Amino acid sequence: MNYNDGMRSFLNNHMKENRTISPERENKYKEVFHKAIELSFTVFGEKAFRRYSPGSPGHVGGSWEKAINKAVYDVIMFWFARAEKRLVIERKDAIREAFIHICSTSREFADAITLGTADKSRVKTRFEIWNSVLNDVIGPHVAMRRLYTFSEKKARFDEDRTCGLCHQQIEHIDDAEMDHIVPYSQGGSTDLSNARLTHSYCNRSRGAG
Repeated sequence: MNYNDGMRSFLNNHMKENRTISPERENKYKEVFHKAIELSFTVFGEKAFRRYSPGSPGHVGGSWEKAINKAVYDVIMFWFARAEKRLVIERKDAIREAFIHICSTSREFADAITLGTADKSRVKTRFEIWNSVLNDVIGPHVAMRRLYTFSEKKARFDEDRTCGLCHQQIEHIDDAEMDHIVPYSQGGSTDLSNARLTHSYCNRSRGAG
């Protein structure tokens, strides 16, 4: 969190400072690293550290990118290393859904993990955004539920995978969202009577969730 512009020198200095460390510190680093890796794969499986790319006007279906994204890796690992393991495991589906949602809806986050990723402002942006999202899912504050659960989405997807907006078939569940018919921003409740299944892209294009 003390990063300044210049990724190469920042990493070189860190490696130099930690060239010789005590066995106790080494074991602590290993423990934290293994915990963050375990939680990453518990939540994301084989999609860990990949960016979710939403659809486009010519192709409404979104998809996970095949290559590991280093900017996604650093924010996921950093915050999972500090999160309470029990809470992450209990809310793993909600965390995965929140990550897909932020990749699909936040241009600021998308830019921070794809463009000039070593720039200080973009590093700060992606760390702050994902921390805020993660805190909404597993933090101590109790708020009105904003997102539908993965199990609710899966049940609707298994029943009928037709997008409620473009009326085309949704090919993969990760590209599906549960949309508020009456937008949440206008007081719409997060219950199944106010939900319809849509493509992520179609839901974003609608402009209100």
